[in-house]
Amino acid sequence: MKKHTLLLVIIGVTTTISCSKNQIPEPEPIEKGVIVINQGNMSQQNGSISYYDQDSRFIKNLAYEEANGVSLGAVVLSGCIDEQNIAYLLCAYPDKLVRIDAPTAKVAAPDITQELVNPRNVLVHGGYIYVTNSGSEYIEDGWFWEYTNSYVAVYNQSTGTHIKNISVGSDAEGLCVANNQLFVAVKEGVKVIDLATGNIKTTIISDSFWGAAKHLVVDYQNHVWASYPDEGVMEINSSYTAEARTITVPLDYEGYITINKERDQILTFATLYDDSWQSIGSNIYAVDIKAGTHKSLISGDQFYSIGVNPYTGTLFASEANGFTTNSTLLVAKPDGTVIDTKTAGVGTARYLFY
Repeated sequence: MKKHTLLLVIIGVTTTISCSKNQIPEPEPIEKGVIVINQGNMSQQNGSISYYDQDSRFIKNLAYEEANGVSLGAVVLSGCIDEQNIAYLLCAYPDKLVRIDAPTAKVAAPDITQELVNPRNVLVHGGYIYVTNSGSEYIEDGWFWEYTNSYVAVYNQSTGTHIKNISVGSDAEGLCVANNQLFVAVKEGVKVIDLATGNIKTTIISDSFWGAAKHLVVDYQNHVWASYPDEGVMEINSSYTAEARTITVPLDYEGYITINKERDQILTFATLYDDSWQSIGSNIYAVDIKAGTHKSLISGDQFYSIGVNPYTGTLFASEANGFTTNSTLLVAKPDGTVIDTKTAGVGTARYLFY
C-alpha cells in the first residue's frame, strides 16, 4: 500500500506572557528559522511541528499546539514556505492544507480542503499553490496500490481559491519549477507542464531506470533531477525533453531527495532491512553531480528524512525509532559531522527554512 510520508523550526526562546485562563499566549515573532515537520502516525493523526534554533540549539516541540491552542489533528505529509513567510502544511487524515505564519506558528488563513484527495506534496510559485494528489481511483498490484487518476490541484496563492486540476497520470508525487515549467514525478516518468498555459508539453521517460519517478530537485545549472527508488537519480537534459544521464545510488522506498546549498550535491538516505523487516543499517548519502559519484555521509539505524538549510548549508536528518516513540533529530555540518541531536516528534519527515 502506498505509504504517506513527510519541519517548522523557530529561532529564539518564547517570552512568557501573563494571560487569563482562556487566553493563548502570543508567541514572539522570529525573523528566521527552521521548521521541523513531524509526520505522526496515520492511525493516531498526531502530526506536529517543532521549531529548532540553530544558534542556541534549542528545540520547541508541539509549536502549533502552543500557538493555537489545538492540535493539527492530522498526519503532516510535507510543506513549503512562500516569500511572505507563510508556511503551508499539507496534511492527510483529514486532507487539508494548513497555512500558518512561519515566525509564530499562528494560523494565517483558513484551511484549504477543496479538491484535495490523497494529497502528496505542495509547492508555491508565481502567485499559485500547486498540490499533487493521488486521487481515489486505484488498482491493486501485489503489495502496492497504483493510483491511476492523479492530478495537480492549482489554487490562487492570495485567496486559496481552487482554480483547476491538471491530470498527470498515475501516482503523482514530487514537483518542482524550472524555466517557467512545472515538473511532476509520476509512475510514467516526469511530466513537464507549461505554467503559462497549464498544458502538458511532454513526458520524460528514463531509458536506464525501472519504476516510478518520485521526487525532484533543480541543480546549479537549472537542470532537473528525478529519483527512482532502488535505482538512483536521473538528470533531465537542458531542453527538458529527455534523460541526459543517470547516477546509481541507494534510495529508500519513497526515494526522497533534496539539494545542498551550492546545488551541486543531491542528498538522500536509505535503510537496509533483514528478512523480518528489521533495520540492519541506514545511511545518508551525498551524490556529487559534477563527478557522478556518491558517498555515505552519516551512518545510523533507521533514517527517515534529510533536509538542507539553503542559507547555512547545515544538514538535518532524523531517525524514526520504529515510529513507536519520538524521532531523534540530527543536525550536521555539510561534511556529515553531527553537531547536535534532539528529540523531536513522531515520524520527523520534512524541514522548512525561512
